[in-house]
Amino acid sequence: MGRKRWRVRIDGAAYNVEIKHGLTMIKVYLDGGLIISQQEDDWNADLPFAIGNHSVVVTIRKAFLPKYELFIDGKSDSGIEYTPAEQRTSEINPRAGGAFLAGAGLFSGKFFIYDVIVHAQAGWESVNVSMKGTLISVVGFSVGLWLLLRGRSPEDDIPNKKAQAVFVAVTLLAVFAIHWSLLNYLKKLGYAV
Repeated sequence: MGRKRWRVRIDGAAYNVEIKHGLTMIKVYLDGGLIISQQEDDWNADLPFAIGNHSVVVTIRKAFLPKYELFIDGKSDSGIEYTPAEQRTSEINPRAGGAFLAGAGLFSGKFFIYDVIVHAQAGWESVNVSMKGTLISVVGFSVGLWLLLRGRSPEDDIPNKKAQAVFVAVTLLAVFAIHWSLLNYLKKLGYAV
């Protein structure tokens, strides 16, 4: 599944650390020698070992793709502080979720809009369920697009009230525009709305 290598300098000496992560097996190598081999199906794991007098931890974080980090004495090379696995929250990639939601919103929205038009042309008494499905699809698409473009959920932008307000306004405008367009189209078809 995954593989990551680091070249680190500790106390003036260079070391190569490598992790190989399969579906159920994790192996960690130090300078080519196997130092950790364990069966693990949890993608939120810590693999501690030592290099000299220094504590080293390789972490695996759950995401759309696994994310590996190397910590030496509690810090990574990017400055992140080490947090034990049981205290970390899982990190699902919001962009992957956004791509799914946006795609599902487009896909389902197409069928709901088609459903509204076909049922109206056939003279059905009510197309309310399909109209509601269309509006829910638009909201799903909007949230998915937000996640895809921003890389985080609207709740994560709490300090950024302007971004939240823009998101809500654009979503509501899209919902009302599609609803209004469908109603006008149905009226043109002679369907009593």
